[in-house]
Amino acid sequence: MDIAARQGLGPPQFGLRTLLLVVAAFAFVLAVQIWAGPLAAAAVAFFLLTIAAHMASTWLGNQMRREAAQRIEDERLLASQKPPPPQAPIPPAVDSARHNYLRRRGGLGWRIVAAGAAGAATGMLLGALVLALSLEHNASWVAWTCGLCAFSTLGALGGFALVSFAVSLYRSWKNSE
Repeated sequence: MDIAARQGLGPPQFGLRTLLLVVAAFAFVLAVQIWAGPLAAAAVAFFLLTIAAHMASTWLGNQMRREAAQRIEDERLLASQKPPPPQAPIPPAVDSARHNYLRRRGGLGWRIVAAGAAGAATGMLLGALVLALSLEHNASWVAWTCGLCAFSTLGALGGFALVSFAVSLYRSWKNSE
């Protein structure tokens, strides 16, 4: 194949067998919904989608690996056909590479602890409000405890995700200057 004609990965293609497998999986999920209820059907659908996503990512990774290996081979072939340009010698003591934040590895420090605690507290307060409005006086202390724990966990995860994203965005922005 011509080197210039190759432009990355093509569109995904599937055959009749794959289409029939997808239809069979969808029919299986609908049968589970009739037999065991919508919650079980959602769990089965999530499981099947997880398997499908894993298989698709494996296929895509293999395609990208093959494409990268072919691109490296093509570059070697082109480099062997052209004479290398003359290069001026670089003094060994000079390090002209700019050091950036992306090269560093380290934890997020106190920000994560603070974000997790603030997110847990916010999640617990919002959870108490939601539970009070939806359950009114019909809930036991076990329902309240489980609900508040779940909402505080979701709040802590949300706080962690928000601060992690914000710190990464700030470091990238700072590095671009």
